[in-house]
Amino acid sequence: MTHLVAHAFRELASAVQSVLEPADAAEGVKEDRHRAKIRAVLDDLGISHEDAVAVFWLGMAGQDSPDNLAGRAHRLALDPPRPVDEDFLGLIDRFEQVLDAIMEQFESRYFQVFERLDLLLKISTPTKADANTLKQSFPHTQVVSGYFFSRASATWLLPLRQVGYFSSPPSPEVDDNAGTVQMPSWAESEYLARIASAAPKAAVETVLLMPATDNSRVHRDIVMVGGAVSPELGARLVPTIVQGIQSRFGMWFPDEVGALMAALCQGGEVDAAMTLARVLLAQLPNRYGPTSSVDAYEYGLVLQQYVPLLVDKVGVDVLAELSVQLAKVISREMEERGEEQSYDGSMIWRPNIAGRQVAHESDLRHMLVDVVRDSAQAIIDSDQDKISEVVGELESHSWPIFRRLALYVLSQYVNKACDLVNSHLVNREIIQDSHLDHEYLLLAHHGASCLNPYSLRRLINLIDEGPQPQAARIGALSPTANSRIAEPLAPERVARWKRDRLGAIRSALPPDRDARYQALVAEYGEAPDPTLPAPQSFAVWSGQIEEAIRPGELATMPTDDLIELLRTWQPSNDRWPAVSSASLRGALSSVVQREPARWSNEASAFIGLPAIYVSAVLNGLWQAAQTNVHLDWAGILELLAWINREAESALVGEADSSVGGEWRGLRLEMIQLLAVGLTRQSGSNSSDLDLKIWSIIESCCQDPTPTLEDEAGQALEERSVFLALAESTIRPQGLRSAVSYGLRLRQRSPDSVIEYLLILLDRHLDSSYEPSRAVRSVYGEEFARLVLMDREWTRRNASRIFPLDLDQSHLLEAAWDGYLLRGNLNSETWDLLTDVYSAMVDRMESEDQDRVAEFRVEALGSHLINRLWNGQIDLESHNSLLRRFYLHASKEVAKDLLRSVGFGLKELDYSDPALIERLTRLWEFRVEAARNGSDAGELAEFGRWFASGCFDASWSSKQVLVTLTLAGRIEVDGSVFSKLAEIASEHTQVSLAILDRWLRVSPKPWRIVRHIDSVRQIVRVGLAGDLTAVTTSRIVISLLVRDYGIDLRDLIAERTR
Repeated sequence: MTHLVAHAFRELASAVQSVLEPADAAEGVKEDRHRAKIRAVLDDLGISHEDAVAVFWLGMAGQDSPDNLAGRAHRLALDPPRPVDEDFLGLIDRFEQVLDAIMEQFESRYFQVFERLDLLLKISTPTKADANTLKQSFPHTQVVSGYFFSRASATWLLPLRQVGYFSSPPSPEVDDNAGTVQMPSWAESEYLARIASAAPKAAVETVLLMPATDNSRVHRDIVMVGGAVSPELGARLVPTIVQGIQSRFGMWFPDEVGALMAALCQGGEVDAAMTLARVLLAQLPNRYGPTSSVDAYEYGLVLQQYVPLLVDKVGVDVLAELSVQLAKVISREMEERGEEQSYDGSMIWRPNIAGRQVAHESDLRHMLVDVVRDSAQAIIDSDQDKISEVVGELESHSWPIFRRLALYVLSQYVNKACDLVNSHLVNREIIQDSHLDHEYLLLAHHGASCLNPYSLRRLINLIDEGPQPQAARIGALSPTANSRIAEPLAPERVARWKRDRLGAIRSALPPDRDARYQALVAEYGEAPDPTLPAPQSFAVWSGQIEEAIRPGELATMPTDDLIELLRTWQPSNDRWPAVSSASLRGALSSVVQREPARWSNEASAFIGLPAIYVSAVLNGLWQAAQTNVHLDWAGILELLAWINREAESALVGEADSSVGGEWRGLRLEMIQLLAVGLTRQSGSNSSDLDLKIWSIIESCCQDPTPTLEDEAGQALEERSVFLALAESTIRPQGLRSAVSYGLRLRQRSPDSVIEYLLILLDRHLDSSYEPSRAVRSVYGEEFARLVLMDREWTRRNASRIFPLDLDQSHLLEAAWDGYLLRGNLNSETWDLLTDVYSAMVDRMESEDQDRVAEFRVEALGSHLINRLWNGQIDLESHNSLLRRFYLHASKEVAKDLLRSVGFGLKELDYSDPALIERLTRLWEFRVEAARNGSDAGELAEFGRWFASGCFDASWSSKQVLVTLTLAGRIEVDGSVFSKLAEIASEHTQVSLAILDRWLRVSPKPWRIVRHIDSVRQIVRVGLAGDLTAVTTSRIVISLLVRDYGIDLRDLIAERTR
């Protein structure tokens, strides 16, 4: 093994030396030459010959040295292999030190590689030896290759080929797990595409010598070569291009193949162009309709821009290929939808062959119809004797769209093919096929003058026969055999059918038939003009029911008339679909919302109407109340009191009946309207209304919903669903309104007596009386408002609202959810609930948190960070509450919390040293956690903290460096680097260190380009600084050009001028 390791070291040392060796390294005796080259490298890197690294490296070149690798790479005769002893392990260690030292120095000078490349590129007549220098003395990286091949002249092609370039195209990078494929670019094929026009024959020969590949980007470069050379040379590449199109991943750039196809065609290489066309068209996505596929759009460009050139040269053969592709697209659609193989639905998706109203630019189905139509017409325009052949080709396909295309095309050339027009107009199958109506009538209109007497008589007889009954289409766009039933034709339909056809050929009608046509017109109106576009069709009836009476009509009615209409109106039974009472509901709600003052004043007029209309009134008033418009609550309360009484009566013993359900919904709308009034409407704050309001609230607080059965069904889903249940059931809404009512009384007079209200709240806190979790969630949600209403009562009952006993944990969770997710946190609520916060932190689960549990934890964390921000807690207070929270918080929650702080700092518009100190301690706590094994991803959010400028620049910039070290990334890097550029003059070295670290954690190249102005500013400042700053700046320049191909060497030149 030791000799194999020595062999590997020897190869590695040779490669390093070859890359680093200066061009003017000494020649001479082999051993002396070897050491001289090493000395030249050491000098170039600035490493002293007395350095331990230099001594060891030079010793490796001496034949008598114990460190000589040549001797260690070979066993002595039949001696056993050298052992892995301390001496050998020491050799490995010293060799690694040499590599570390050399590569560290080389990294800071990496940009010199490109200076050497520039010298190589200046050679006007390169040789094989020059090409070999490129191959053997420069790093084989994508950036280096890209730099050279994007600048090399065509004179380099043959020397490069001689030393083995152009022989190893990169393979696609397939990630089966992610389901992605990446096509690496290849600098060598891009070079061929660039210089092909300067060295056409050599470029083509080079492509033909290249091995096959599945890399679609390489295929594109080959196509570009074909387009840059003469058609004759380009034709030689067609087999290679065809192979690429048919390869595993196909052709990703079909429009460029289309351009080559057109160039070949125009250059006389028609057979080659046709070969490309057949293969390319065979790759069309066999799918109709708009698609997000780039391929579909680019194939569409081929159809629109390049196929017409081929049609001009080849004619019907191209039309046949296009027709096959259109048939494939339609067949694929029918197969996927399970439709019968005779109807394509084209009357709906393409009502007009002449054009389309609206279609997505990547809808290949429409594009193919367009290009088939245009190609057919172009062929006839160039040779009118081809009409029969073109129509025959179209009609050789069975789908109706082709028959329609044939009829349309024929209609454009009626005077050139009268015999063909006659035979089509008197074809019984065509005239009876309703799918062809529009195109048939268009042909009849234009071709009437072509009809000979025999054909005219036969056509009139066919029209007299009328349309034959066809199968009805049930439930689907096209029928199956089992869905066909006899469909008798209504007389009106038959009459209109005859009218339309007689109208189309009216110019050729004899007088008696013209009189018959005029009689049909008198009864059924003029026939539609067949030269106008057919109206856009719809696949299915929309199902929308027209309102019986529109809002404008209702709004103009006197109140009594409107009430009478609503009381007596009955839907008509002689229309379908039937119009129900629901048709009036939307109109009535709109009327009320538009004039809320009028209808709130007259709300009592709706007493006694069906619930559906009363619901519309409540909805309109509720919508208006949300906008704070003035409402007459005295009038509204009369209606609400009636609703409440009716609901109470209907719900007695009828909880599950449809009547009970109808009034329960109305009662819910009632209490929701009252809740909005109590919180937003000053008009409801009149002492004269108190008793009426309280009577309704108290009644709603006794409503049976939600039941325990309701909640048991909900509990199977998500625990926080009780908040939603509270919104949709009456008793919780009644309690919420009770709190709003109490606040109104206390706002009116702080001494207002609300004992009766507090008794009600007490009663519903008794779990034996009120076990509902939905109700308990309202107490949590309303906790802050309870404090405002009566702080002392709330203080006494906080432990009842949030019970910490394990046997009441279900009620605690419900209340806690309401408080966390919808409640209002402030200093007073915090003071009353610190024990609850502590208990809930201790009950957090570290593992297996579902979405709801994690949301709850994040809300809890937000509360704690909020209190930290406001100075009510720090890391150590309340028995290290915040530290205990983080022990159980997920990495996602921890990240979100630091992000929220960042957003807060961005908006901070005042100086708060105490806050900054607390946040500094929080940050240091999270850094310490990351260093001790916690996920460091959250630290990336420090980018927002730094960019805010709220922290000391020296401290915060060092934390950016810590973030990049531990997390490997940083958020809002654009803002970070803008800030760094701003402070670079005073904090030069740390700004450069951050930039250096950022580049080493491999950001996406586009991110660097986006921030390049800030990067340039930082490097410019560094190059003007001390020796350390200059060195780091040069390293940054090297990293940029080495890893990303971003060349900032001009900044070095700028300093030397």
